[in-house]
Amino acid sequence: MNKGNRILKFVSLFISLCCLVGMMSIVIYATELNKENDNVDYDALQLAKQDNDLMMNVRLKPIISAPVSDILSPVRVSFDNTDVLSYSIETEGLSAIEVTSGSMEFDITTIEEYGVLDVYATYADDIVVKSSIYTYCNENTVYVSEYSKKNALERYLENAVENNVYTLEEAEEIWSGFSCEGEFIESEIQAPFNIETTEIMATSILEGEGIICGTLTWTDDSGTIHPLRRVKVGIYKRTLGVNWRIASTFTDNTGFFSLHVSECEDVFIGVFAGDDNVKVKSPFLGFKYKVVFSEYTYDVVEGEVTTVSLPSITMDSDDGQAIQISQAALTARDFVWAMNNERPSNVKIKYPVEADNCYYSKIGNKINIIKRVGDSRYPNSYASWDTIMHEYGHHIQNDLNTSGSIGDGHSSTINMADHYKQHYVDNCFEGCDIECYLNDKLLDYSLLILTEDKCKREGDKIAWSEAWPTVFAIMAQDYYSLELSNIDTVTDVSYTSYREIDYNIENATINKGEACERSIMAVLWDIYDNNYEPHDNIAIGYQAFWNLSTIEGTYTFSDFMQNFYEEYPEYQYRIAPILEKYAMATTTPTVSNIESISINTPATVTWGAQGGSYHYPNNRFSIIVYHNNEVIFRKDNISTNIYAFSIDEWREIFLKDEYDCKEGINIDIAIVAYQDDGESYTTGPYYSNLQTITINHNYRYEETDGTYHSYICEDCGRIENCEHNLGCVDVDDEKRYYACFECEYAYSVAHNYIPYNSCYEKCSECGYKNQIAEHDYTYAYLPNPDDTETHFAYCECGKKLMTPQEHSFIQSAFTDTCEFCGISKNHVHYYTYTPCGDGETHRKSCACGNTQYQQCFGMTMPGQLSRCSMCRQILKGGLILPLGEEDAVLPSNKEDDPEEETE
Repeated sequence: MNKGNRILKFVSLFISLCCLVGMMSIVIYATELNKENDNVDYDALQLAKQDNDLMMNVRLKPIISAPVSDILSPVRVSFDNTDVLSYSIETEGLSAIEVTSGSMEFDITTIEEYGVLDVYATYADDIVVKSSIYTYCNENTVYVSEYSKKNALERYLENAVENNVYTLEEAEEIWSGFSCEGEFIESEIQAPFNIETTEIMATSILEGEGIICGTLTWTDDSGTIHPLRRVKVGIYKRTLGVNWRIASTFTDNTGFFSLHVSECEDVFIGVFAGDDNVKVKSPFLGFKYKVVFSEYTYDVVEGEVTTVSLPSITMDSDDGQAIQISQAALTARDFVWAMNNERPSNVKIKYPVEADNCYYSKIGNKINIIKRVGDSRYPNSYASWDTIMHEYGHHIQNDLNTSGSIGDGHSSTINMADHYKQHYVDNCFEGCDIECYLNDKLLDYSLLILTEDKCKREGDKIAWSEAWPTVFAIMAQDYYSLELSNIDTVTDVSYTSYREIDYNIENATINKGEACERSIMAVLWDIYDNNYEPHDNIAIGYQAFWNLSTIEGTYTFSDFMQNFYEEYPEYQYRIAPILEKYAMATTTPTVSNIESISINTPATVTWGAQGGSYHYPNNRFSIIVYHNNEVIFRKDNISTNIYAFSIDEWREIFLKDEYDCKEGINIDIAIVAYQDDGESYTTGPYYSNLQTITINHNYRYEETDGTYHSYICEDCGRIENCEHNLGCVDVDDEKRYYACFECEYAYSVAHNYIPYNSCYEKCSECGYKNQIAEHDYTYAYLPNPDDTETHFAYCECGKKLMTPQEHSFIQSAFTDTCEFCGISKNHVHYYTYTPCGDGETHRKSCACGNTQYQQCFGMTMPGQLSRCSMCRQILKGGLILPLGEEDAVLPSNKEDDPEEETE
């Protein structure tokens, strides 16, 4: 066994131990809320913290952005807040800051080695649900788990073993030493895990009895192992060749079971395909309950734990296949229980039956599953969860009275009302491609249930009856996606069947209206899901969808839409793009003469009827006009897909008192579609998208006084008095000028000047400044930041002379300072040379006052005059004599300059 398998084994051992203890991290309880702050009250919070009998799969999914994160950065986590009414949190060993109020999204920062974030959420009917996120951290990294603190530690240890931080033995020692008081281990929504055997241990034993316990699994066709959830487990002993069941219990969501058994019993276990509510039975031998028995006998000893070691149930037998069927059906049942807050009625599932297809029978509440091996791209019949849960959906429709269909053969890709009608049009009832109810029935029945005048009604019913169970099945899988994600063809948005059918219910390309199964499924899924698309911006979630679609007497898509419009009137036009896409509603209305319409030229509106049916297209319409979301006009019982407003209707629309003639009038136009089969059966209404148009009045104005002017509409004759829309249009030294931006009214006002500064006066009313004196740029000087050689001059009023001025330096022996701006620099001597007239010496002097006397020097040429190279006097004798100490440079009248000279 490699290291990975070895560590997986002790991980699985831990999970099984946790299941035995019976702790859960999702607990729900129905109670009253604190109505003042809409949060979970104290009593509810305490009840939610306790384990109790009201356990259902209400989902509060934890969502973890990164299971492993740097300890220096907050970890972003969140919870699925669908249908959550209110919530509160508790933390231990970590801090949690909500990213946005009401988002249920948190940034958590670890404080201690182990941490937990508990969320208590309240749903409808005062159901309180708890879910948790756990952390383990070391000095560098945070490990996050949705299952337990120990699972977070497990993630760290797996990483540490892989990176040779610990040996496997060291990791196992750390693992075995883990202890955390009061930890709730998530078993209600725990993700599937693979284990090699079901060996576990027990922690407590009642006096005088023993315990037999285990964790059961099943293995699918691909070899993946799954927990065996919710099934019944019987404890048997064999006496006189007969198996006697002496006790029974049920596995939890991890597959764990535990039973106290009388001492000194030799027992074995039987695993049932279902529980007492859902039973998978054989079609033979009186529909015998499918059971898988263990191969061993266990000796139950007083005061001891008997550990069951049962190999995984596989798909190699009918009994094992029945177990998988039960898992699909129980998942569907649990979803109904969660949504409806009560367990549905009992159902029997027959497997394997001799038939062409799987089907549901209302008589006896039976689901019939055939045995068929699927193509490599499709599941086998017993592994076709979409089909099994679809058939269970029919059972729920029967329970809730939401199906009035006569059933029988159907197709999801056609309009069933058209199909039935075509039988009568062609006068052909044999050789039907889909073996529908009418196939050969006219020859067999004297009293027809499906007469010609009921084709549309029954087509609508069977399309709804078949569409809803498919959406129900895929929605239930989505609800339990955490547990089911590793089962083939499960938890996606496609319906995949052993019959080699595979289609996506979200992106359906079939738009055949209210009597087409796939079109209905596409609409229902778009209403439910939170995947926003150009035509879909609605997401009502699990519970709201359930409540809408399971109202008693909802037999057709039209019934459902009436429920929807009544419950969500604010979504009346948000759903319109979906209905248009799948041909329930009309196309968006258009104004065919948009360029010419005005107050006096009515609009002509056209639309596509749609309906998705050849025999039963939408054929009755209403046109509604809205202004500011209020209905201002409605015309019913239109039989064509074009409507031209009369001049009186048009004037009725545009002569409302609330209109402002100065502005364009926006109106919204919608078409409401119905389908009337001519036999008193009508479906609808289906509301179209809104078409918005703007109509401009022609108006002129007349000035009345300095406060008001009048607008006169040349279309409708209405006169409206309005205040001038005044604004300043100009200003000069004497006045400011105002004019109305809508009419020609104008006036001027003289400034009210007051002194402002030495150069300006200022109007106290409008702030306009007038210059009264020339600027004197001698008030202040500031250095030029862009040029060290210049500065700027300022006037007393603050105005700057834009031309920079050169510095005027006052020199000294050490620094030169600008007499205006005060900027300083180190002084550098610049000398001039003046001859002393003696032909031998000269004076060198700087403007700063530094003066020195020096002997002249220069070149001598025989027979020529020589001049000093600095002061240019003729040298005495034409020669420069060598200098001696006695005739060195004459002393100056200042101390020698310590700075370097420049000559």
